[in-house]
Amino acid sequence: MKRFLLILFVLISGVAAGQSRELNFKLTKLTFSINKEAIGAGWPLESFTSAIGAGARTRDGYNRTHSYDDLGIVLFEPSGKEGYSGQVSEIQLYFQSMERKEVTPKGLFAGSFTIDRLSLNAQTTLTMIREALKGFDESKGYEDSIVRMARGDYYLYFHFKEDGTLGKMSMGLVKSK
Repeated sequence: MKRFLLILFVLISGVAAGQSRELNFKLTKLTFSINKEAIGAGWPLESFTSAIGAGARTRDGYNRTHSYDDLGIVLFEPSGKEGYSGQVSEIQLYFQSMERKEVTPKGLFAGSFTIDRLSLNAQTTLTMIREALKGFDESKGYEDSIVRMARGDYYLYFHFKEDGTLGKMSMGLVKSK
């Protein structure tokens, strides 16, 4: 009986560990990290896969997209001179269901994303973002429901739903001129 309970405990522990993976993203003035792992300069793809894990659904095009269906995350890897670059140009987090495209993840982001002291989630509004991110430069996005903010090396696009809550956030590195 003890052996059976031990085997059952090990199996349940293994399944539970694989199912609940908490992701904690953090952006400060100086660093971007996932689960306290700093994402390296130029955003190497391997820094992201080391922090997030493997198993993304990929699609090749102008960018190779890495869609993490269960995590609500999409990474964009641009093409280079000899294939894809091995760098990430943008990351998208889906907080609510948005317009479906081939690269859209099937699930929603359930981790945490903190910018300075602001924690983003599906209830975050533009007013909350403007109040918390006063040091960011704000500009209009490419649609009325999108706002772009930038500071230092990073840009952020906030995509809002009709009710004014955050549906999706895109973040990337500002390209050098």
